[in-house]
Amino acid sequence: MRQGVSNTAACRILGVSRKTGQLIRRRASHQTATEQAQASWSGRYLSLPERLVIADLLRLGTSLRAIAAELGRSPSTVKREVDRHRDAQGRYLPHAAEAAAGEQRRRPRTSRLAGDVRLRRLVQRKLNRYWSPEQIAGWLRETHPDDPSRWVCAETIYRALIVPGAQVLAQRYTARLRTGRRLRRSRYLTRGSQDGAVRDMTMIDHSFLRRVCGRRRLGRWRCS
Repeated sequence: MRQGVSNTAACRILGVSRKTGQLIRRRASHQTATEQAQASWSGRYLSLPERLVIADLLRLGTSLRAIAAELGRSPSTVKREVDRHRDAQGRYLPHAAEAAAGEQRRRPRTSRLAGDVRLRRLVQRKLNRYWSPEQIAGWLRETHPDDPSRWVCAETIYRALIVPGAQVLAQRYTARLRTGRRLRRSRYLTRGSQDGAVRDMTMIDHSFLRRVCGRRRLGRWRCS
């Protein structure tokens, strides 16, 4: 089996049953090497051949719109790709762009609050002042408009606080939240839920008409 023969074929060669072959493998602590599935290209992200085409056409002076039409992509996609992966000399290197894109897509990713101590302390300071995560996210964008590394969305703060297993912000900061909850379902799981809808509710216009009609009837009864 170390030569690549399967368990069934090896047992057939030796003239033993498959159960006997499994016992032999177990005593020898032999594990079959599992074949790793090759990563399939979904088409959502740019592939290495597409990045090579972008680099070649850029050297020929082709416009970004013409490159996008050649690849069948959106011009904004090509522009973001070129702007994101230029080097210090302004050159677009396709292999470096492919490696960087693969690193960015790697999961699980480290949370921004977990990897940035300064940002985490800043968020904790605002939580101590009973700021909501929405207020903190808006304040960060307004205070640092030219530094996206200082930005963090409200959902990230919530997940760092009260999502089980996050362990980014200390649990004592959950008491600073206005809801006071220690557990929270993700907004992506609760999207489209009708649990909070009011049943048999009366619309504002219907209520207004009822009050107007009631006053008219009361006035007629008094006049009569």
